[in-house]
Amino acid sequence: GTLLAECSSLKLLADRKADALTLSRGIKSVIECTRKVLEQDAKFIRVQTSRKKPSTHVEKPIPDSRPGEQLASMLAQLARAYVKLLLAAPQNALSKTTKAKEAEEGWGISRDEVCEGLTATLIATFTASAPALNLVSALAPPDSPDPWKRVYDEMFAGELWLAALREFPESPFAQKRIELIFAEAISKLPRRSVLRTAFLHLIDDADKRVGRLGHALAIRGAIRFCAVVAASATHDDAEEVTAIAAFAEDLRQRCEAAGENRLARRAEGAHRSLTSGSVYANIKSVATPTKS
Repeated sequence: GTLLAECSSLKLLADRKADALTLSRGIKSVIECTRKVLEQDAKFIRVQTSRKKPSTHVEKPIPDSRPGEQLASMLAQLARAYVKLLLAAPQNALSKTTKAKEAEEGWGISRDEVCEGLTATLIATFTASAPALNLVSALAPPDSPDPWKRVYDEMFAGELWLAALREFPESPFAQKRIELIFAEAISKLPRRSVLRTAFLHLIDDADKRVGRLGHALAIRGAIRFCAVVAASATHDDAEEVTAIAAFAEDLRQRCEAAGENRLARRAEGAHRSLTSGSVYANIKSVATPTKS
């Protein structure tokens, strides 16, 4: 489909370490294609309790001026588009009176393949953008917010998540998207420790505004993220590991407060791995070369 073609083009730019302006243009094309793909679902949705069209909230005006700031703005937009696509209604929520093939053609290819393609593009683009955003941070006044915080705040904006957490929390579709695909993806992003505050805010928002199943699903995704970081961290990640260990402890406390004892034990296990378990063994094995 067109979206996957644009994703491939953007990933190629990221792999070549293109400049900030070039990356921004490529991101804009992917966002526009994502919006069009989501709009196809409006033709097929059988039940839409949120009463908003699927592409709502994909784009949000974010001020920018210099190339690095423009890139940060486009990354925030890409993050929003990614979440909206990832959490788009599952196939069985589309109209039974419409041929499944026709609904698939609205996306141009199977939904799993679209999400996999955009996930790989997101990771590559964020990684390639890190030097530019780090430069923006270094040149900014001391009291300026971290550009990565702005990006991750948009990724976890409640308007992107709450409808899916409310409407499809028990479906294998939602569980796969949030616990596996999303958690794995964000574990590979730059400055991932910065997303802690935004993720916790989403979890607290879900506790107030969606049912218990949706709240638990958001927590499980966060715990999975911590576990993946623990299993993959290296000696370069020591500072981030400390921050993410604190995140795991925050999750444990919220699980206990919600009466989710099983999840509390999972969060405790992730915290233990991040502070004194497998993560430090992994760091040591990478930092200390084996003698031949």
